[in-house]
Amino acid sequence: MPRILIVGRDFDITTSLVRDLREAGYDVDGIHSHGDIDAVWQQGYFDAVVLGGGLSEEQRAAWLTTLETRSPGTPVFTKGLDGVPGGMSTYLASVVGQLGPNASL
Repeated sequence: MPRILIVGRDFDITTSLVRDLREAGYDVDGIHSHGDIDAVWQQGYFDAVVLGGGLSEEQRAAWLTTLETRSPGTPVFTKGLDGVPGGMSTYLASVVGQLGPNASL
């Protein structure tokens, strides 16, 4: 299973989402602050990053700049606000499918 970093806008929501996704079998970590990125990246490599649907366009642009500096070449996916049935779990299944079977460490 690929290791994926979830970037959210709210600490409580991101924490709850990561817990639920881990229980569903995903290898995920989550952050909501640019100040957290160095600490989370010290824990290891991520196969992909998902920017949550709650981030504004300005926040997404800032995160893209930060991520490109921190880990050039890591794929970044942006979840829309489309309210997909199954929410982030469904979206992550799509991301994992796009990464392919060789993405895991």
